[in-house]
Amino acid sequence: MWFFKLLSLLPLTFLYGISNTLAWIAGSLLKYRAKVIDTNLKNSFPSKSNEERSKIKSAFYKSLSDVIVEAIYTLSISKAEMLRRVQFTNSELLLNHYHTGKGVIVLAGHQANWEWCLVGFSAAHKLNIDGVYRPLHNRFFDRLMISIRGRFKANLLPANDTSAHLKRHKNDSRILALVADQTPSPKGAIVLPFLNQATPFFRGPELMAAISEWPVLYIEMARVKRGCYTLTFHPVLEAGENVRLIMPRYATLLEKSINTYPEQWLWSHRRWKHKVSLPASIDATEA
Repeated sequence: MWFFKLLSLLPLTFLYGISNTLAWIAGSLLKYRAKVIDTNLKNSFPSKSNEERSKIKSAFYKSLSDVIVEAIYTLSISKAEMLRRVQFTNSELLLNHYHTGKGVIVLAGHQANWEWCLVGFSAAHKLNIDGVYRPLHNRFFDRLMISIRGRFKANLLPANDTSAHLKRHKNDSRILALVADQTPSPKGAIVLPFLNQATPFFRGPELMAAISEWPVLYIEMARVKRGCYTLTFHPVLEAGENVRLIMPRYATLLEKSINTYPEQWLWSHRRWKHKVSLPASIDATEA
């Protein structure tokens, strides 16, 4: 841990030099998950040319390398600097729900620097924030990621404890935040059209909203320049609406974000490793 702590004390401009090297090694030397990235981009953007997809791929390696060094930098970043680098454009959409005395569920994606999403909001607001995460098998890296994500006192909540946590706090003002675009097992997953492919999604957000009866928001994160991000909230579900609307609406919003900032999504993830088929019909009210 001490090595990463010392590394985090270096100026971010120096760390970006390391990032440039990492991006070159990953993209040109190691060709890190190149086949996965190529397949994902080809299937997601069939109308784009090979040259266009190649540019997205190259920019993605740079984006991912920046996420890595920025995550390390988080271990020592000051609150003032975090607030300069992460700007929320419409926090009132979330705060209006929070201050009614009820909780809010916030769904994010693997966009831009998703590690700064929870950390940035924790720095900006002294609220009860629970960040749902899946513990890593490697204890060292699990402790490292907890240190990064909890930098400004967010509560880190293991995914398996979420249901019990919501039942205890359903009448409290809390924010439950999670990244919701991981790859679930096809069994029991929600299959939706997403980036021109049949794509499985976890049902977790549906279950969370059903237990808590909280509204749901989507948070879009975008890199506006190196090391600087904007975050914008979008409504997904009001309290009392059918929870089955959550994932179709989330998928639509996330796809729009990806189409706007294609290089900033996590293309190296094996998002479509499970082959699934769309249901015979999809209710248009769910899109």
